[in-house]
Amino acid sequence: MFAERCGVKKLTQYNYEKGERHPDTAYLIAAKAIGVDLLFLVTGERSDEASALDVVRDEEEATLLTTFRHIPGETREVAQRTLAAMAEKKAARHRA
Repeated sequence: MFAERCGVKKLTQYNYEKGERHPDTAYLIAAKAIGVDLLFLVTGERSDEASALDVVRDEEEATLLTTFRHIPGETREVAQRTLAAMAEKKAARHRA
């Protein structure tokens, strides 16, 4: 859960999201460590390095994206083609 990963309870996270409380520095550091765009969090504007792909559904997606970002270009292209082929194969099975 996102709140746990940032070191707070669910109610605290809820209060942050409602604007009733503001996160402290420790929370922001933890959020940044898991890939949150802090500029977007604070201002609603994306930083240059951020994109829609910075929003992930769960820890598994976050880990996959973090790993992908750390592999070199040529290997990254191979990984991207492999994932695309796997996704297409699954989609084709569902269409059949």
